[in-house]
Amino acid sequence: MKVELIENGVRINNIDYHIGDKIEAKVGSETIDQGEVAFGIYLNSGTDYDEWHIGFIVKRENYPSSYLKSRKTLLDFLMDAEQAGAIIKFNRR
Repeated sequence: MKVELIENGVRINNIDYHIGDKIEAKVGSETIDQGEVAFGIYLNSGTDYDEWHIGFIVKRENYPSSYLKSRKTLLDFLMDAEQAGAIIKFNRR
C-alpha cells in the first residue's frame, strides 16, 4: 500500500482523498457506509491504552449520536469496503 500526504488530503494507492470529500461505499445499489473525509482526533476503541490518535477519518452520517461509531479511520473505511466488495463513490467538495 502506498500512502502519501498531499495538499488538503492524502493519496492512498494513487487515489486522492481530500478533506471535505463525501465518500460512499456501495454494493450494487445498496449504500453500506458513507461519510465525509476529515482530519482529526479519534478514539481507538480496540485497546486499553493509547486511546486517542490523530489522522484521516471518515465522519459517518449513519451514527450521529454515537461518538465511537460516528468516526472510522479512512483506512478502516476503505479496507471494510474492499472486503465487502463495495465500490467507492465520491462527491468532491
